[in-house]
Amino acid sequence: MPSAHPPLLVPAFAVLFLAGCPGPEFVVDGSSQSTSSGGTTTTTEPGTGGAGGSTGSGGAGGAGGTACTTAADCGEVECQVASCTGGACSWAPGDEGPTATQVGGDCQTRVCTAAGEVGQVAEPTDLPADDGNACTGELCNGATPEHPQLPASAPCGDGNICSAAGTCVECIDVSQCDGGPCQNPSGCTAGVCDYDNEEPGTGCGTLDQCDGQGACVDCIDDAGCADLCLAGAGCTCVQNTCVAP
Repeated sequence: MPSAHPPLLVPAFAVLFLAGCPGPEFVVDGSSQSTSSGGTTTTTEPGTGGAGGSTGSGGAGGAGGTACTTAADCGEVECQVASCTGGACSWAPGDEGPTATQVGGDCQTRVCTAAGEVGQVAEPTDLPADDGNACTGELCNGATPEHPQLPASAPCGDGNICSAAGTCVECIDVSQCDGGPCQNPSGCTAGVCDYDNEEPGTGCGTLDQCDGQGACVDCIDDAGCADLCLAGAGCTCVQNTCVAP
């Protein structure tokens, strides 16, 4: 039975075109690999999987790392040593010991382990920074920074002492108050000494006088200048200081 369709005629130039189509191209250890199929081209960079074609699935990823010419191109990874092999970076564990970067005051030392990882070990001399409270200390409890409270009555500067609450005060009880020759301690209230002042003109020191405000001064009146001026010399007391004529 004769065919219902006329025979397909393929022009000669089409045959020549198909014959000249490039076949699959591969570059080993190069920058890319490419194949052509059905008009679709797939390019795979080193270390990555090839994309799937119109009917196929993607290729498996390569084992290559970051591209490099020398190990310096690979950057730095703490506790690791870089190398450049076959144009790809790789890393191996470096030397064990303290790392180049440390955190001060954390009671720890950062170290590189045998596995090339960063670890921490306790360092009792890496004390935490002063917390600003004169009634606490600074120490390391293992690898933990602490600020323990000092005991009551511990000195905390300027003649003051630590209270049981951990604050720096003038006194805990009246026995710790000393007002000098013109003040008589009378109590300790909320960490502050209470005093009764001597009467103005009360003798203090070497022929000096109490000013009535708790201070021992050269004089409060002309009588207080008798130790500096002979009787009848006419010394006067000016602003708590004896002045000769």
